[in-house]
Amino acid sequence: MKRWLIGFMAAAMIVSGGTAVSAEGGSSAKKGSSEYAAFCRDILASLQEKLNKADDDRTKWQIRYYIDYFKKECSANDSSSTSDAAKVAKDKEALRIGYREGDSAGNVTGPLSLPSRGANGSKITWRSSDRSAISDNGQKVTRHAKTDKKVIVMATLQLGRAKETKTFELTVKRQGLTSSQKVALDAASLAISFNGDDRADYVTQPLKRLPVKGSNGSDIKWYSSAPQLVSEDGVSVNRPPYGSGDAIVRLTAVVRNGSAAQVKSFSLTVKQQHTTDADRVRLDKNKLSIDFGGNDNADSVTRPLDNLPSTGENGSKIVWSSSAPSVLSNDGKTLKLPSGTSSIKVYLTAILTVGGYSDVRVFELTVKSSLSDAERVTADMNALFVQFGSGDNTASVTKAIGLPDKGTNGSAVTWRSSNPSIISDNGKSVVRPANDTLVYMLATVKYNDVSDVKVFSLVVKARS
Repeated sequence: MKRWLIGFMAAAMIVSGGTAVSAEGGSSAKKGSSEYAAFCRDILASLQEKLNKADDDRTKWQIRYYIDYFKKECSANDSSSTSDAAKVAKDKEALRIGYREGDSAGNVTGPLSLPSRGANGSKITWRSSDRSAISDNGQKVTRHAKTDKKVIVMATLQLGRAKETKTFELTVKRQGLTSSQKVALDAASLAISFNGDDRADYVTQPLKRLPVKGSNGSDIKWYSSAPQLVSEDGVSVNRPPYGSGDAIVRLTAVVRNGSAAQVKSFSLTVKQQHTTDADRVRLDKNKLSIDFGGNDNADSVTRPLDNLPSTGENGSKIVWSSSAPSVLSNDGKTLKLPSGTSSIKVYLTAILTVGGYSDVRVFELTVKSSLSDAERVTADMNALFVQFGSGDNTASVTKAIGLPDKGTNGSAVTWRSSNPSIISDNGKSVVRPANDTLVYMLATVKYNDVSDVKVFSLVVKARS
């Protein structure tokens, strides 16, 4: 009797509850067949169940012995499973995608040939990561109008219980462009590159060489409105002499592809020459200013500054420093008044440098506590007054009056007269009547959406 059959009979006795081992005959399960595989699964499952219920150490030892025995026997004789895995592996290794003539993985323009069966019998199914570009069966390829598309196509190979996957990365090329489309794309991407710190509104040195070919194959021809200042290839720039002023030069590009053409122009400001670095610093120092936020000014800073320039129009490098950086930062972007403080003086110092020459300009700022819109209106209304001519007052107006149009905290002030035939709305015209006349001047103080009103009672004296 074969050794594996003896083992089977012994295991069967254990499963059925017997303790003696005695068996004759054969088994209908043939090694390598599906019935044999089923037999292996069933006997191992039964032995495991018996082991879980056993409470006798000797019985447990016997059951474990036969579990190990059958695992080895079944594994050694499962030739069909091993064969299927080997076949799938071979089919995976040999698997290729078929392309239309001229196409490749990196250049897909037409349908693909995706095999459904391997040479060793594997069944192959396919799945696309982007069905809008490549269908699962590869027969439909849709090309985008402007951009290439990366698509992952995955093949699943299966034979029996053996299964593997293989992926292919493909690039679906964009559709071919017409001459007009090529020209439009090349014109849209066309730009001028500058050297150093130059830019379109500040040209002091040669440009980087102007492109003569677009990325889509268009030819580019350049024309200068003043070639004596800026050459047509951009490599020569001659600045106007000092005192003659800056010069505007227009560079025009004609972009052509086949019969299609398009024009694109660039405006450049070529800066006048300066005799010395000191001249350039002096000019930039004189023009230097601070861009305040909202309605702020040097006497009333309540919010961060909008901009502190880092370069001057004549090429000066500008570095800023604050006398109180904890209140107003060096770059002006952070403002924080100490608690309980109504206002504080802060000095912003600008150091302007060109080459080896430097100069300094100092700005004195008054940082004030931040008020709400309503508080701002109230403060401005309380501080509002009418300016009288010499010898005049509220009870005796004989001359034109001054009416401020802005409060000290930035509110806008508008005026209206109760009798504009005697005092005009702006106070600049005063017509004295036959008898003393009372005129009310109504001031509307407004900041953003908040407003309030203040009335001044004035007596216009009769003409003598």
